[in-house]
Amino acid sequence: MSVDFETRARQAGAAVRSAIVETDLQLATPPTRRASAAPRSRPVAHLGWALSGAALAVAVLVSVSGLFDTEVVAGDSSTVTTVPVTVTTVTTPPTTEPTPVAPVEPETTQTTVEPATTTTVDAVAPIIEILSPENGQVFEEKTITFTGLTEPGADVFAGPYQATVGPDGSWSIKLVLSEGENRAVFRAVDEAGNEATAAVTAVYQPPTPPTTKPEPEIAAFTANATWIECSSEPPFDEYYGTGQPGSWVEVISPYGTGETIVGPDGKWYVKVTFDVPRGKRIEIKVKDQYGRSKYFPFVAVEPA
Repeated sequence: MSVDFETRARQAGAAVRSAIVETDLQLATPPTRRASAAPRSRPVAHLGWALSGAALAVAVLVSVSGLFDTEVVAGDSSTVTTVPVTVTTVTTPPTTEPTPVAPVEPETTQTTVEPATTTTVDAVAPIIEILSPENGQVFEEKTITFTGLTEPGADVFAGPYQATVGPDGSWSIKLVLSEGENRAVFRAVDEAGNEATAAVTAVYQPPTPPTTKPEPEIAAFTANATWIECSSEPPFDEYYGTGQPGSWVEVISPYGTGETIVGPDGKWYVKVTFDVPRGKRIEIKVKDQYGRSKYFPFVAVEPA
């Protein structure tokens, strides 16, 4: 019949407790002589004498576990003595797992580092463009307007004169040209003081006045009277002189007129009769086509 491990452990534990109890009794009570001459077997006086190494190990294990009651088997198997036994249970304090402590970050002092300020230096020259006039363009007017483009915020100069610059960089300026070629140089200066230049040539040619055909030279005008007095019936007088060939000559008076054309040779002649009372003195005007004139007297006298 097989005995399981738990039963065997109980038996070993009971033997251990019996041995301990018997030993304690022997130490507490002096030995007494028995009447029987036959000696009894000496009880186990020490635990190590009654148990083998294996039984001792099992006994210690069972004693510590505290699984057994207080019945102790003493002596042989026929005699059972019940002895109150105090079983001391060794309690192993529970192993307390340490509470994990979060690692403490070392205190850091946050230092704000201001970024280094980098100053950008503008070393780029501004643009300067001339939109008008075209290079070499000819003008008949003396004052013209120059226009162009530059960097917004820059100033534009033409010599000592400053151009008007708009927010978008467009600029304009009026300049007076000299006759002939005029090289205009424009200088742009930005806010950082950088400069750039551009130039253009404008040509001023005053308009040519219209050519007028000169008046042909006019021959001198002369006029003469032949008689001044006349007794003929009707009275008359003869006028002659020089003038511009092809022009006309006229004799004018209240009592009679006459007209002629200056001949190719520059000479003219005309005879004029007058209806004038005898003895009356009158004035005769002789003029040519160009307004030149001369005056003569005339009188009709009685016949002799």
